[in-house]
Amino acid sequence: MLRLALAALAATTAITTIQPTPVEAQDMQLPEGEVDRMMAMQMLALLAEDPETISSLGIIPPGGPDSPYARLTSQGAERFAQAQAMSRRFYEQASALDRASLPEDQQLSLDIWLAYLSASIAVDETGLNGSPYVVDQFWVQDLPRLFLRTHQLNSPFMAEAWVQRMEQVGDVVAEREALFEAEAARGVLPPQIIIDNVIADIDAVLEPAPDQHPMYLRLVADMPEDIAEDEAEALRARALAAITDGFYPAYRSMQDALRGHRDHARTENVGILGLPDGEEQYIALARRWTTTDIDPEAVHQRGLEEVARIRGEMDRRLTALGFTEGTFEERMAAAYQEGLYGYPNSEEGAEALLARTEQMVDDARRITEPYFTRFPEAPVETIPVPVSAQASAPNSYSRPAADGSRPGVFNINLADPSRYGDISYPSLVYHETIPGHHYQIALQQETDLPLVRRFLPFSAYSEGWGLYVETIAEDMGLYEENPIGVLGALSSELFRAARLVVDTGIHHQGWSREEAQEYMEETVGDPSVREVDRYIVWPGQALAYKTGQLVIADLRADAEERLGDDFDVALFHDEILREGSMPLSVLETQIGAWIAAQEAELAN
Repeated sequence: MLRLALAALAATTAITTIQPTPVEAQDMQLPEGEVDRMMAMQMLALLAEDPETISSLGIIPPGGPDSPYARLTSQGAERFAQAQAMSRRFYEQASALDRASLPEDQQLSLDIWLAYLSASIAVDETGLNGSPYVVDQFWVQDLPRLFLRTHQLNSPFMAEAWVQRMEQVGDVVAEREALFEAEAARGVLPPQIIIDNVIADIDAVLEPAPDQHPMYLRLVADMPEDIAEDEAEALRARALAAITDGFYPAYRSMQDALRGHRDHARTENVGILGLPDGEEQYIALARRWTTTDIDPEAVHQRGLEEVARIRGEMDRRLTALGFTEGTFEERMAAAYQEGLYGYPNSEEGAEALLARTEQMVDDARRITEPYFTRFPEAPVETIPVPVSAQASAPNSYSRPAADGSRPGVFNINLADPSRYGDISYPSLVYHETIPGHHYQIALQQETDLPLVRRFLPFSAYSEGWGLYVETIAEDMGLYEENPIGVLGALSSELFRAARLVVDTGIHHQGWSREEAQEYMEETVGDPSVREVDRYIVWPGQALAYKTGQLVIADLRADAEERLGDDFDVALFHDEILREGSMPLSVLETQIGAWIAAQEAELAN
């Protein structure tokens, strides 16, 4: 289907003349509009071999021969090599365009696309396949998440495609295992504690019997009604056989491979510095995640400064709220206890928390309306993460499908509803839904922007926006009836500032896992064991949040200073989001030009 989509796009344009082939050194000139089509073709070509991402984005209609919705992404080394070669060819082709001859809008698209490709190429050139480790705790949940939530069961075709995908799991996981063995042979293994985590997570995934696994039960419960019963029964039988004879044995085999290498994995120097070329790899990964020309030491120091600033503000707020007795940690603990919702750790407590969350989202939509010029049409729903994933799955957001077949989803971990309260939970909801991720991502997808600006992922932009709206939630009135919730927002910001310190500490300064946990304990009052393990396997990603928020906040401060009383926060927010997700370096240029244009208009 994707190949047909590519052919259809090519047939409507002159794009067939600029397919990915070697290019000449001189600048290329294309008719107006063709540049965006070329980049769309390139992006779709990269996605052609990543069917799970297509399912997540929903940018290609289901159905047809060779549909991506009926395939899984190959996990073999050949696929990674092909994708890397394709990225290089596309970069050469796009960089050969005569940028100066393009309209400003297409210049922006080109800048964004080239930045995306160049960051990926820089990581590839350090010898990574996108991340340091072939297998980690996130990999364990990737396929279950696909079958539990991402793949829609809204038609007979999609039910058949679900089963076809499940029938491919054994081969795909075997490819992943072979790649893991190849990496192990050259000395690239996750730290021992990560291997232990993955082994335990696989046990959790495989704990239910195949016919009681949430994946199978989901297929049974959501089987489309317009499938004849005999056909539905055949699909259920095939699915159960694939889970029993493919999924379970493949995951057990991977578990055996991990056990076989566990004793050779390092227990010290757990950061990327423990790998060959680790220092160079960290710089490349950090720059890709932050979309800035990052200096790890400067980031570490900025993180320490932000931690001190935020803790000072939290101390002032604690005093104002009457929490004056004891140490900082004791006062925060007292505030946390006072702010708990009091829900029991039970099904009733989970249902109450879900209802409260839905009301919070509705209220946020209403209260924040004066701060924006438009809102997305796609709804956002709150859905519990599967019980099998509760041991390791964080609260998170999943974007809506572009075709409208799936809403945005706030995935909430209900392992213990009793732990939620006004300290931290409201800021989490605002970050993941409205006015955070759902607002920004759904709105971006619903625009008529070029494809690369609607769907390219730039974590520093999206996570920066999510944290930025957390920090201004009080100004927007979201805590007017919940003053203790401001402590939660500050606590969340403190957590992201601590990430700057810990990520660079682990991967730039060589901190141990225990040192990272101790710093988190001292700074945020929790050793954050799962979080630290996340930072270990995902170098640089934790920098995106605070880096993005700081850039947006600095841009707003500049606009407020230069525009004075004429500054309009709704227009500023619209400008931040108007052109879609982009590297922070490009965003700074865009907003700088917008501020200058506003000044010129005021002067006239």
